[in-house]
Amino acid sequence: WKKRIGAAKRQALEVADDLISAYVQRRKASSSMFVSDSKMEASFIADFKYKDTKDQTIVWNEIKRDLESSTPMDRLVCGDVGFGKTELSIRATFLAAINGKKTLILAPTTILANQLFNSFNDRLSPYGVVCGCLTRLTKKTTAKNLVENYVKGTADVLVATHKAIFNEQVLKKSS
Repeated sequence: WKKRIGAAKRQALEVADDLISAYVQRRKASSSMFVSDSKMEASFIADFKYKDTKDQTIVWNEIKRDLESSTPMDRLVCGDVGFGKTELSIRATFLAAINGKKTLILAPTTILANQLFNSFNDRLSPYGVVCGCLTRLTKKTTAKNLVENYVKGTADVLVATHKAIFNEQVLKKSS
């Protein structure tokens, strides 16, 4: 029993060391600073059919500040259903797209991936942002074309389930 406890403690310390090292490396890393087009961004936000909540406005300003920083973003947005987390993700994706960056959105289920794709596509396509959806139900040839378009840069956003994780091309282009 004492050996097991000792092994568990050593393993926990190793994991903690790895996490700390990863965090230190991430803090040292730099990322591209996004530049905001105030008129285009204001127009995009005005197209949102609901009024932002106070918290949504605060979090959007924090996300925007993160994206305009040279430090990689490290943010988790939590909230109840229906309080605008998807819209904040869409706005961040919009800023990425106008800065020539691609976005990979991972969803845990096929149903959620399709819902997110519809939301992202509805909001972003009027601005020329091309979105695709990759799930287990996507036909093989369609999936191949989606991945090629995303990798080549003719698609700006790929909403996907775990299927994207197993596609080496997507992972390389998204890192």
